[in-house]
Amino acid sequence: MSRKTAISREEMLHYARLCRISLGEHEIDRLLKDVNEILEYFETIRRLQLDVEPMTYVTSVNESLREDKPAETLSEEEVFKNAGEKEERWFVSGQVWG
Repeated sequence: MSRKTAISREEMLHYARLCRISLGEHEIDRLLKDVNEILEYFETIRRLQLDVEPMTYVTSVNESLREDKPAETLSEEEVFKNAGEKEERWFVSGQVWG
């Protein structure tokens, strides 16, 4: 890889200030090297001459969703039939995040 710097040290420090992160000298050097390598990879990809149609699906199988058709809805009684606990028209559960 070429040693051409896509982002300068000053730009990296500016971005770090914008992101409100503090970086040590070793972190700045490592991050600058990593970001510039990533940008070089992007440049390599950009230079490729690819005459390929963009893919909609990774596989040849088209797994599109079914057509949306109106259907009957459940009554409130049916919805809460197996609920452990409810409060007015809401399900009650334990705390999710501690």
